[in-house]
Amino acid sequence: MKKLKKFIVKSHYFAAYAVLALLSISVQSTEQTLQSYNAEQIEAMAQQYVENLFPPPQEGKTEYHTLPLDKRINIKPCAAPLQISIPGSATLSKQTTVLLRCPDDVGWNLYVQVRIKQMIPVVVSRTTLAPGTVISEDNVSTMMVDISQIRGQTLKEPSPLIGAKISRYVAAGQAVTLRQVCLVCKGDSVTVVAKLNGLQVKTTGISQQNGSLGDNIAILNQRTSKRIKATVVAVNRVEVNL
Repeated sequence: MKKLKKFIVKSHYFAAYAVLALLSISVQSTEQTLQSYNAEQIEAMAQQYVENLFPPPQEGKTEYHTLPLDKRINIKPCAAPLQISIPGSATLSKQTTVLLRCPDDVGWNLYVQVRIKQMIPVVVSRTTLAPGTVISEDNVSTMMVDISQIRGQTLKEPSPLIGAKISRYVAAGQAVTLRQVCLVCKGDSVTVVAKLNGLQVKTTGISQQNGSLGDNIAILNQRTSKRIKATVVAVNRVEVNL
């Protein structure tokens, strides 16, 4: 009977020891999976997420700037991989909010602001251009411009505009839009190219209105004295598809 009691007591000791050992292993395992993050790492993860969603344009570049987190924020370790997303109904814009979430039992959310500036090559004025000014290589150039600052259709190189006239005031350093120039101006003598089944015939005409690249304008055919509609394709040049 005494031997049986000793055996039971020893069994209880072994069982208790085994439980403590399992608990110790569990705690150590949890501690091993905890991942610590500092503010710089969180900011870098947010910016990388935005860069992946908002790649640079084919011609141009995109600049990213992450606003630093409040230094008073205490970022607790996380026992699970962080989840990164654009929260709620927010969308990518000039300043985008990124949510970084720790999905473990304790859990926490951090919001990081990332500013996006998309730059593209654009023809800009070197100096103030008044209406009637003829565009030349001396008064325009190509610069990288924030796309959010552009209003209207622009060109990436000045060659199609050389010889055109300014129709609306353009400030120095401003992007030159097609609405501010006339490649064909009212009263100009223009070359009219008529196309039919791969053949083309050239004649001359007088423009009856201002037109920029791609505009359909009225032209007076000098041979027939008839008005026709033609598309502006270059400086003092229009096309008609018959």
